[in-house]
Parts: sequence; C-alpha cells; structure tokens
Amino acid sequence: MIIHVDDGYKGEVKLEISPHETLAELRKKLIEKGAQVDPSSKFIAHGRVLSEVTPLQSQDVSGKSRLRQVPMTYN
Repeated sequence: MIIHVDDGYKGEVKLEISPHETLAELRKKLIEKGAQVDPSSKFIAHGRVLSEVTPLQSQDVSGKSRLRQVPMTYN
C-alpha cells in the first residue's frame, strides 16, 4: 500500500509499505529515503498517536493514509 508521511522537515514522503509492517519499520524506510526522523518523535494518523510495535493495519492505517511526524518537546 502507498502512504504519505509528512516528516516535519522536508515535507511529504510517499512510501510503499506492507500493511503488516510496524512504525519501527516505517521509520527505517523513511531514513533510507533521506527523510529526517527524530527517534523521540511521534507519528499521528487519523488523530491518534501510532504505536511503535503494533502493525499499521491494526491501527487503521491503509493505502492513501497520511501520517504526520510530531517532534516531542520537553520543558
């Protein structure tokens, strides 16, 4: 399936992934594509923060989904 990821730095990246992949695997693919991925950042899809270890399909991520990387800030 094809998803779109806003990496928060360069803009939107289009990725082809398997529905059974996890967010950890998606991070690796983003890095391979040259996107900046902060290890402490969270990813949001459909208004929810995604889990690192649950398959994306189980988190309602499907083809044409848009994910957004949100940097975590600490006070």
